[in-house]
Amino acid sequence: MKDDNEPKTRSNLFNTILKSKMLLQNAIDGIDDCILIVDQDLRILWANLSTILYFTNIRAEDITAKSFQKALGKHCYRFLFDATDPPFRNRALCPLRTLFHTGQPATATISYHNKIYELITYPMQSTGSTQKVAILILRDITESSRSQDQKDEMLAIHHVMIQTLPIGLLMVNPEMRITLANKQIEHLFKIPASKCRGLHLNELLRFPESIRDDMINQLKTHCRTGKPILPAQLASIPAMDGQIVIQMQISRIRASDNNPSLTILINNLTDEMVLKEHIAFNLLSNEIGNITQRVSRELRNPLGIIRGFAEHLLTTVDDPETRKDIEAIHAQAIRTHDCINNLMEFAQPAEIGCQDVDLNTVIERVVKYQEFEALSAKVHLETELETQLPRLYTSEVAMRQVLLNLIQNGIQATPSGGRVITRSRFDAETKTIEISVVDTGEGIDPADQKVIFNPFYSTKPNGSGLGLAIVKDLVEKSRGSIEMMSSKGLGTVVKLRFPLSDAAPQPGEAEGKETR
Repeated sequence: MKDDNEPKTRSNLFNTILKSKMLLQNAIDGIDDCILIVDQDLRILWANLSTILYFTNIRAEDITAKSFQKALGKHCYRFLFDATDPPFRNRALCPLRTLFHTGQPATATISYHNKIYELITYPMQSTGSTQKVAILILRDITESSRSQDQKDEMLAIHHVMIQTLPIGLLMVNPEMRITLANKQIEHLFKIPASKCRGLHLNELLRFPESIRDDMINQLKTHCRTGKPILPAQLASIPAMDGQIVIQMQISRIRASDNNPSLTILINNLTDEMVLKEHIAFNLLSNEIGNITQRVSRELRNPLGIIRGFAEHLLTTVDDPETRKDIEAIHAQAIRTHDCINNLMEFAQPAEIGCQDVDLNTVIERVVKYQEFEALSAKVHLETELETQLPRLYTSEVAMRQVLLNLIQNGIQATPSGGRVITRSRFDAETKTIEISVVDTGEGIDPADQKVIFNPFYSTKPNGSGLGLAIVKDLVEKSRGSIEMMSSKGLGTVVKLRFPLSDAAPQPGEAEGKETR
């Protein structure tokens, strides 16, 4: 039975489809992006309103059906870019050709007439035809690209600033894992920045055990809930070049993902601390010098009288017991006189007169001079000298006094049957002359090694504590450095290093050592 409402139903359906098509057209025309449908010859089959407005001089109020006719049938790149395929002279890069060749969506970004465009293509099924058709979406991304370029430029500037900071910079997450390290961190800890990332903070800084747990817990708490900045923290930590003193300035920040992290600025204060100690030492030395000069002048005259009377009595007294007492007075007078001389020399050292000095010759003379004392102590003196050692521009008197003091100390510290070896060598790479005095004595406690060069500090029962202080002063005035390495029960090595003067002759090609 025929439905009387069928014509009305079909009419309603047609109106609905027409209305939907119009709504769809209006929606597409309302999109800011340019949308085109093109065939496999890159000819335009359809274009939306934004395409016509963007690529023609027609105003929106003047748009008519004929306006769209200007685009239809045109080569899409001739219409869009006023040329045939100008952005894609390399045809393999054309997203439309890629799509028609592979059947897969393709994208490309092009720069044309100071504009930057993003092209996106999608395949489209053409009903009732085997012709390939594609949708082309064209988007002007000039402003967003420039904004991104500015962001990239700022990031690059920030990166350069971080890497060229004169102090170390670390960023750590709430788990205290390092997420960023700059070049100064590499220089300070001799670890590449790439290897620092992911390390636990303590694996890099290696806090002393006494403060480690408290320091890490304090940083974690600060990262999670803390104030923007913690007070500066001081810590002495191990590094590749030995123990260093660092100051940490810690700030709490929030990253773009809203996760808190810490920025830690690390300043190496080791040189500053050494300089402060050096200044304090000089101030102490000057003060001591002023006092010792006055005291020494007052003591010299009566001490000379005591020594003179003792020497006179030794020529006139025959009683053995009396002579023994006089000899003890004479020996102590001589010892006190030597101590006063050391005090005077420390308080007001003589000016160093420099010349080209053969250090091997100085070593041989000092060793020969000390042979009697070594023989009395049953200690063997040996030398290992580099035969082609260059001359050093320095004071021969100062070097003789330095070596005499060190070898004498070595003999006194070495038990019967032991050895004291004096070595010389030239480091061609660093252009440095190195002198070492090695003994096989009992060694020095680590606590004593830290203060062994301080004035008036001595490990000997009757020592003045000025010998090594004078040695250090003379070495430093000769632009050298002194280092002591000692192990309890294994002996001591005192190493002197002097940079070679540019005027000094270089060693020959043939180098060797001789041992006595």
